[in-house]
Amino acid sequence: PSTLLNASMKTNFIYSVLCHDPSPAEIDTFNGFRTFSEKLSYLEKQGCRFEFKKTDDIFGMNLRMIDSRLPEIMSLLLLRYYATNENTVSGLTKMVSAANPENIPKITGNGRFRHIDAAGSDLTGRERLRSEKASVTADPGTLYHTSENNVFDFYAHKIKDFLTTIALGMVPGTRWDGQFQVNGGYIIVKEDGEVLCYHFYNRNEFRDYLFENTKLDTPSSSRHGFGMIEKDDDGSTIIKLNLQIRFIR
Repeated sequence: PSTLLNASMKTNFIYSVLCHDPSPAEIDTFNGFRTFSEKLSYLEKQGCRFEFKKTDDIFGMNLRMIDSRLPEIMSLLLLRYYATNENTVSGLTKMVSAANPENIPKITGNGRFRHIDAAGSDLTGRERLRSEKASVTADPGTLYHTSENNVFDFYAHKIKDFLTTIALGMVPGTRWDGQFQVNGGYIIVKEDGEVLCYHFYNRNEFRDYLFENTKLDTPSSSRHGFGMIEKDDDGSTIIKLNLQIRFIR
């Protein structure tokens, strides 16, 4: 599958390993496991926990241009990927939502809905409260609405912003000024040859497509310098995990 975000040493996330200093024997045991989920599980059984520390400076600033807390949100999503068998962006976002690191309060009661036209313009100028579930098949207008879980909506929105920004030109190793490099639309060629074209008037559809059709993947750990227990410059014990995003198909 094609890649949305290429792996590089710039896409490493650094986590503090908070526990006793692993002994040489423990490090050998850690390195002997085949999968990252086994490695991380082993450290947890030794009483270790993982705390996000930092990313590459430029990549971190680019993430904060999207949202000031995005590095922390993405660090949890990435950690869930390496610690579990889940790899889809949507599935990992559900895990982040369940953990709710930003402590977003859950809103109870009826959801809010906006009726917008096909170009994304608000038809009413205000949100409408509806007690029933809205249909999303109206034409030419479409009823876009949040799910009943506003906590999930919060994290999904942040992740969609990130995916869209990557697709439209932001790269981890170059300082991003907030300007998109693509102005007309985005063409996706699927493995079966089907061509999908999203104009920016279809921004919601494009964001949803990226969210539902991307996954995390594990690149070469030796090439990109991650996956080992090591010492940071300040003497603390760390582990690096790498972020790479591919299309599912």
